[in-house]
Amino acid sequence: MNINNFYKIMKKVLVTILFGLLLNSCGYYCYVSSIGNSPQNQLYYILPNNPNLVGDLEFEQYANILTTTLNRVGYKDVPEEQAGIIIYFDWQIGNMTTEDVAIPYTYNSYSSVTSTNWVSTPYGSYPQMSTTTIATPHTGYISYNNDYSPIAVHVIAVDKHTRKQIWKTTINDKLEYNKTTLNSLLPVMLYAGSKYFGTTAEGRVDLLPSEVVNQGIAWPY
Repeated sequence: MNINNFYKIMKKVLVTILFGLLLNSCGYYCYVSSIGNSPQNQLYYILPNNPNLVGDLEFEQYANILTTTLNRVGYKDVPEEQAGIIIYFDWQIGNMTTEDVAIPYTYNSYSSVTSTNWVSTPYGSYPQMSTTTIATPHTGYISYNNDYSPIAVHVIAVDKHTRKQIWKTTINDKLEYNKTTLNSLLPVMLYAGSKYFGTTAEGRVDLLPSEVVNQGIAWPY
C-alpha cells in the first residue's frame, strides 16, 4: 500500500473515532409515562386535543414530526376516513423559571515558604536561605442564570369507532431557552417517547447523540 494512501486512511479513521467520542460525550434524557396496549389496526390520523388548533401552522409542523415518529415504529398515517385510530396530540409549557447555575472549576493559589539551612565550612558555619513555592488547589464557581420551563407532551391513541382510549403516553422534560427551542427539542422527545407507545411502563429514557443522529434527527443542543 502506498504510504500516502495509508496516512489518508488512518486520518479518516482517527477523525471518525474523534467525532464519535465528541458526539457521545453528552447525552439526553427525559421522563416518560405510558399506559395501554398497541392495537392490531395501526392506521391512524392525527388531530389536536384542542379543536381550535385544527389548521394551526404550529400544530401542523409538530404533527408532521409526530407522523414521522409513529411511522418509524410501525404505524401508518392515512386519511381520516381510512383510519382505525385517532391520535390526539398536544403539548403544554409551564411558567418560565430562572435558575442559578454554578459550574465548578479548579484553580491554584501559590504561597512561598522560606527555610534556613546551616552550611558547615572549615572556618565555621553560615546560614543559607532557600525559598520554596507551594501550589494549593482550590475549587471556585462560575455562576450564570438559565431560563427554563417544564414541558409535557401528550400522545393519545383512541379507537375511532368505540371512542375508547387504546394507549396514552406522556413525555416530560424542561425547555432551556439558552440552549434550544421547542421546534428542535420536540423530535427528540417524541423519539424517546416512541419507545413506550402501546405499552404500560414509565421511567427515564436516556439517549446518546449518535443514536439520535442515526435516526435522522438533528441534535437539539
